[in-house]
Amino acid sequence: MSDIVAEQVAEATPTQPWLRPQSAIRRDIATFVGLAVLAYAIVLFTGFARVDGWLIVFFCLSFGLIFRRARMMSQKDRRNALVQVVIVAAAVVAFLPWMSILASVAAKGVTALRPNFFFRDMRTTTPDDELTLGGAAHALLGTFTMVIIATIITLPLGILSGVYVTEVRGRLTRLVRFVVQSMSGVPSIVAGLFIYTTYVNATNSFSAIAGSLALGVLMLPTVART
Repeated sequence: MSDIVAEQVAEATPTQPWLRPQSAIRRDIATFVGLAVLAYAIVLFTGFARVDGWLIVFFCLSFGLIFRRARMMSQKDRRNALVQVVIVAAAVVAFLPWMSILASVAAKGVTALRPNFFFRDMRTTTPDDELTLGGAAHALLGTFTMVIIATIITLPLGILSGVYVTEVRGRLTRLVRFVVQSMSGVPSIVAGLFIYTTYVNATNSFSAIAGSLALGVLMLPTVART
């Protein structure tokens, strides 16, 4: 009896035809790794540019392999492979510039990570001086100060707003909820311009309080909703 039930359960198990076997996935990964190594060898022994040339050669080899495989597929599998190639290529095209920017920033910025970067400021340093002079202590201290002031301002207001909307439900519940939801979609540039026109122009001075107020406009809806 148990064998019959086990067979029925096995037959009722849903299948997943869209999943490829692990062996096929490993084979494809090994193939593309081999193509990447081959593209590197071609770039190494030819006059192609370094990274750009490798990408061009790698894409040409990959499309050649995919085209060769597509000739041996059915029409349905050929369309599926074409869609997969387009999706992967679009993801690579969108992802590579982002990674290039991050790599460039990291490669050029790592040389500035010295002890003076964290403990010295730019009061007596010009932009053309060596990286061993000056630092970002003023920026780090200013950021820390603005975060502390903004937290002191927005944390009580956010908690009180959240409690009022969810627990008290008074006459102003709809208005408070509407204001909180509206502030959730305010861009940071709009918050900065609002504080600039209302506070900075009125006091005719820049200060950490102005930055804290702009940061508080962005923090308040998050605190109130969470």
